[in-house]
This record gives sequence, C-alpha cells and structure tokens, in this order.
Amino acid sequence: MPEAESKNNSKAATLVIPIVVALIVCLGTIVSAVIAKVPVPTLSIFTPTSILIIITETPSTSSANPASTNMPTPTSFVTSTSVQTPTILHVEPTFTSALENTLTEEQYLCPFSTNNDQATLLNIVEVESRAAVNKDFETLKLIYFPNATVTGNGKTWQDPIQELKDFFVNYDLLEVNNSDIRIQFIGTKNAIVYRTASSYILNKKTNKITKSIDDSGYITFGKDANDCWRISRFDKAPKGYKSS
Repeated sequence: MPEAESKNNSKAATLVIPIVVALIVCLGTIVSAVIAKVPVPTLSIFTPTSILIIITETPSTSSANPASTNMPTPTSFVTSTSVQTPTILHVEPTFTSALENTLTEEQYLCPFSTNNDQATLLNIVEVESRAAVNKDFETLKLIYFPNATVTGNGKTWQDPIQELKDFFVNYDLLEVNNSDIRIQFIGTKNAIVYRTASSYILNKKTNKITKSIDDSGYITFGKDANDCWRISRFDKAPKGYKSS
C-alpha cells in the first residue's frame, strides 16, 4: 500500500507542475499586455526658465488581443511651455504725430514775426518797402488787410494793391530807404508806427529819376483772425512826393 500511494503522489505531482507553469506563463502574458497599453510619462528636461514635457506611448505589437487591430496607432507628441525672464528696456519719450499736429495748428506762425511785437512791427515796415520796390504783390497781400486804407497824393484807396498798381502805371519805385521808424503807440490789438524815408522814383513818361525827400507817413496796424499784425491804414506824405 505505501508503495502504491507513493506512485499515485508522484503521478499527481507530475500533472500539477505543468498546470502551474502554464498558469504562470498565462499570467505573465496578461501582465505584459496590460503594461504595454499604459502610457509612461517621461520628464526629460527641467530648468528654472523652461519646462519641456515629452509624453510617448508605445503601441502594442501583441497579436493575442484581436481588439488591438481596430485601435488607431498612437502617435508621439511634444508639449513645450517657455517662461522667459522679464527684461526692462530704456525708451526715450517722444511726442505722437497727433500731438505735433495739434501744436502746429495752435501755434500758427505769423508772417514776418520776430522775437516780440515791437521788432515784428519794424520788420513789417522794412519788408513792405522791399516788396513795393520788387512789385511783390503776393507778399504785400500778407502785409496788408484786404480792405486797408491808403492815402497819398491827395487820393484815398480802399485796396492797397490797387493803389500800388495805379502808381506803377506812370512810375517805377527803384529804391526806398527807411531812415527812421518809430513806434508811436502799441496795444494788444492795434499799433501806430511813424516812418521817415527817401525814395528813388523813375518817371516812365520822361524817363527821369527823381528822389523823394519827404516820403514819410503814419502806418496803422491791427491784429487779424490769427492774431498776426497787419497794416490796416497807411497815410503817406500828405502833399505827395517832393523831388529834390
């Protein structure tokens, strides 16, 4: 009996061992398949200024699972986030073009203006003399008001340009020398200047040049809409030109 029992135990052991081995193999296969389908995150680089995370997923090559043939092939992708250290730049202050345009419109530059009102009035008298000699009517239009009054030679004009054109019909103004220019009065909106001058005049009819020794008169100024000084009245020598 003991010998028969020993033989039976030996046979049972022989049958159990292959079954256990088979179970271990099956279990290992299942574990391998599960591990193969779980994504494994990998942290490859880490610095204070940048973080790079790479996530990969290895596709299963096992043919034991029929469902794996219907699954789309996973792809690798990279997500990057960069954090830069802030930099402070020095920028020079500048005015915008809109602000410059506004200043240009408000600070209208008056023709012939200088440092102050007194100097501007004296300058306008000098410019008027040169413009008359050169027959520069465009400049004279900037100097006079359009309806400025001009008196001389016993006549009165309400158009300063026309007064000069009438004069140039028979004469040419060759030269004007302002010997004395004095400001008689100056206010916020008007001023009066006294001018003493001598002129060289060509008579076109006789072709004779004469010198005026009493080309003096009063020049009245006013302010226009742009607050610029302009001549509103010019009273020339009341007796006209006196030749030497």
